[in-house]
Amino acid sequence: MSSVANSASSWLRRDLAWSNIFGPVLFYDLIRLARRSRYAWMRCLYILFLALMLGTVYVNVEAASYETDKMRRLAQLAESFFITFMTVQFFAVGLLTPAYTAGAIAEEKERKTLEFLLATDLRNREIVLGKQLSRLGNMALLILAGMPILSFAQFLGGVDPGLVLRGFAGTGLMMLGLGSLSILCSVYARKPRNAIVLTYMTMFGYFALSLVLFIMLSLFPTFAGFPLWFTEDPATAKEFVEAVGVANPIIAIYRLESVFGRGQALADIVDVVFRDFAIFYGALTLVCTVWSVARVRAVALAQSASVSKKLRWAIRRKTRRAVTDTPMVWKEIHLEPGLQLNIFGRIVMGVLFIISFLWPILQIIYYYDTNTAFRDSWDSFAWGINAWVRSVGTMVACLALLGVAFRASGSVTGERARQTFDSLLTSPLESNAILYGKWIGSVLSVRWAWLWLGVIWGLAVVTGGLHIVAVFLLCIGWIVYASFLAALGLWFSIRSRTTLQANVWTLLVTMGIAFGHWIPWFMCCLPAGLMGGGGDGMYTIAKFQSCGLTPPITLGWLAFRGKEFESGSMKEPIELMGYAICGLVVYGIAAVVFWNITAQRFRKVTHRVPLVRKPRPLVSQIGP
Repeated sequence: MSSVANSASSWLRRDLAWSNIFGPVLFYDLIRLARRSRYAWMRCLYILFLALMLGTVYVNVEAASYETDKMRRLAQLAESFFITFMTVQFFAVGLLTPAYTAGAIAEEKERKTLEFLLATDLRNREIVLGKQLSRLGNMALLILAGMPILSFAQFLGGVDPGLVLRGFAGTGLMMLGLGSLSILCSVYARKPRNAIVLTYMTMFGYFALSLVLFIMLSLFPTFAGFPLWFTEDPATAKEFVEAVGVANPIIAIYRLESVFGRGQALADIVDVVFRDFAIFYGALTLVCTVWSVARVRAVALAQSASVSKKLRWAIRRKTRRAVTDTPMVWKEIHLEPGLQLNIFGRIVMGVLFIISFLWPILQIIYYYDTNTAFRDSWDSFAWGINAWVRSVGTMVACLALLGVAFRASGSVTGERARQTFDSLLTSPLESNAILYGKWIGSVLSVRWAWLWLGVIWGLAVVTGGLHIVAVFLLCIGWIVYASFLAALGLWFSIRSRTTLQANVWTLLVTMGIAFGHWIPWFMCCLPAGLMGGGGDGMYTIAKFQSCGLTPPITLGWLAFRGKEFESGSMKEPIELMGYAICGLVVYGIAAVVFWNITAQRFRKVTHRVPLVRKPRPLVSQIGP
């Protein structure tokens, strides 16, 4: 048997040339990931979601243009479905790629197994490329699962095959770029959640910067010809904004929709968009991959041999606080490290902080510009600040909520990976005390975002763009959503074996709860309204779903000035406020229910449920 195994191994090494490049880590991870049934279920759910989107687009197009020519209607249906399909593809790639790949190296660090990999004869490229390509290959299967659904468009008038090919190539390039960035963040992060949050912040920072600049240029076109520096042929602000946003899929889809149905103009813009995508994400993939391969061993050895600066300062100064009556809460706040950011993460956070205040700075410049009539209206300035709070403040609040969810989903799995979970269970702490410490630690893990939100809300209150009562309601709303996401993350952390699995399921379920309820509305209520049969009931359902059940929209509506209740009819603003409060009540009840379910599941998994012994049946003795 040993000779057969050796011959098989030598055959693999000799005939599979890719094994000499990527090493055995790729082969092992591919087999290990392929045997996990949850990824097959995720692909099935993704196909089902795309099929529902196809049905939704079909019903809406038929309801909106049922009086037009049939061939023209089919062509519009094919074009609309292609745009919708590519939007979902890009959204899925941006949402799932960091969750899939960012924990690859950091999970090995958390399980204390990266040292064993580094002690073998594996090269840096074999470790990094093996981990990276195995997860990107699994992600590619999810993306390619939508190809049969897109093929239905050929029966509805058809889509240019070159357009389809470029669309899939663009999503593939975006997946490679984000996957390489995720691996780089995983190399420098000590924990999977730090790598995942850092990747999302970097991606969100770029998308937010490019989108904000694009919107500003659209609202203030006078800045288009503004020179960036004083030379003979300086670059203008328009050229700079276009160069920054070349790889933003939102801007790319907007450019495609603006020329859809114009024949040759569409082909030209598709070629330009694909070229920009290829250059940007190709360069990002190359730089991040080479950087990760070059630094993985040095960073891992430095992290394993060093002690946290904060811990050394605390030991030296003896400033660690005494243990309180709730030791689990004390542990989660003072001992469990929060979001640890390196120099790259701090730069990203600084850029995001600066981006978030670009709009009020531009508003102030325009307010004091004597060449505009905007200066004479302070109320217009305050409304601009209110729009900034509703958009940017909501984005920052949602980013903080995402950090709470990731911290909670990795709390129990992190204890298992560090092999400290059994020691925690052997302590005299009750199950509810352990879970409460994890829950409160997850909510308090994003304390840095509270200061950020406080500055945004405080500036808005001072300038008249936000009512003081709105700040109180926004704080209550954020706490309710954070409580719900912390309980949801703890549930998946208890059920899952790894942090990656818990993070992915928490992210998917969170998106499904926040936005999934719109699918039945688009499939049923919207077509009825377009055909004239919906009435006021459809509009009422839409208002409750938006202001009550969709957290970003709810937080945006709660950021009111107070003028909304003074001008015009007060009936609709009060009605929307009632829907928002009802939605908070619903999420609060859901948080309590999830907490009880999670507590019961925790006691069951840890065998802390009192044993109920069945009475033994009486056995009669048979004898004389």
